[in-house]
Amino acid sequence: MTQFIKAFPTTLSYVQDALTSEKILELKEVIDQTEDENAPVNPDVWDCDALSTYPFNNKHLDKFIATEFIKYITDYLDHEHNLLPPINLAVVSWHNKYTKTQYQEAHNHIGPMVIGCGVYVLEQEENTSCRIQFLDPNKDNKNACGIADIKETPEFKPNDLILFPPYLQHKVLKQDQDSQRTTVSFNISIKL
Repeated sequence: MTQFIKAFPTTLSYVQDALTSEKILELKEVIDQTEDENAPVNPDVWDCDALSTYPFNNKHLDKFIATEFIKYITDYLDHEHNLLPPINLAVVSWHNKYTKTQYQEAHNHIGPMVIGCGVYVLEQEENTSCRIQFLDPNKDNKNACGIADIKETPEFKPNDLILFPPYLQHKVLKQDQDSQRTTVSFNISIKL
């Protein structure tokens, strides 16, 4: 008898319509407040030309994400790690802006005590090429054996939220439109 056993799966948590229209307006105000304190820059540690508040302390944004997405975050962590509340979590967030020709290189969010990551799409034109793409965690090993790896490029829309493990490499494809794409990214870590 033959059985196929899936090993080392990666689970993404995809939430549509993550915020109410009132909360979206509140998030835009939080982003404006964040930009009043620190205008988005191109971080020195990035190998792309996207603008971000990544290098800064974004305490207002951290608080918003920790409050408004806590249910989605704890559901994801329970599913992935069987980490039921109450656990002491910390959220570190930043927002990113992409205009024509901007992109984000492939990267992961591995760091001390980081157990999950998230990306929320605030603004994005329909049918844009500027989308997040997740890369196969086993791509190097597969390619070395002559096997094609898998790339997942979900059709996320504004007000969509995705949660994923920190080891999962991802990138943002080049923006092909003149419009702006705005996302909020965050890491979830265990506070000791």
